[in-house]
Amino acid sequence: MLAENLQPSCPEIILPKACLNLPPVCQEGVKDVLGRLQRMEEEGSWFKVKTLEELNLLIPQVQEHAQEIFDGLRPYKNADNSWGAARGVAGGVALGAARGTARNAAGDAARSAAWEVVKDLSGFETNPFSPLLSLYELGSAGIKFHQVEETAGNGESEEMLIVHFPLKLKDDRPILACLAFPDGRPGDETVQYIHSWKGPCSQITPLHPLLQREIK
Repeated sequence: MLAENLQPSCPEIILPKACLNLPPVCQEGVKDVLGRLQRMEEEGSWFKVKTLEELNLLIPQVQEHAQEIFDGLRPYKNADNSWGAARGVAGGVALGAARGTARNAAGDAARSAAWEVVKDLSGFETNPFSPLLSLYELGSAGIKFHQVEETAGNGESEEMLIVHFPLKLKDDRPILACLAFPDGRPGDETVQYIHSWKGPCSQITPLHPLLQREIK
């Protein structure tokens, strides 16, 4: 076979020792998470800065993954806690179940891998953190849940999923695009707000003067 026709081989994913006795379905799930993390590292997709046009084209995918996060966390959300608290509960449940079944591989990976470790157990079939990993694959700089007022000062707020993306505007200074998504509705369809790389979401700047969102 000619050298130019050879395809580069993907490095084999080596499981932590604590995973070796897991059921095959769990081993494959952990391998998938670790493989996705490895590809992001190799492709340099972590916090990759995008132009406004590039990011706006990605927003339909971001909207889809944002709703998947809401749907995945819904079993851990009740009237007395926030979506942010539900995220913490879901992660704690997976880690607790992993420890409770002597599956300590969860300590060697992130929450998504922890969920895969116990996916053969009843109630753990759907990994609510997988969509978050998908957002990182798109270049996201992370998520948070915040109370959002679409019209600042009107006193009507809703907890929304905030998704950050590194963004470069005309002055070539990296900043963060601040996208907001409510549960059950599309949310932002284009980039409307930005803030400094280290600044909080409460210090957003609108890209258009008529926008009046406030993030708490």
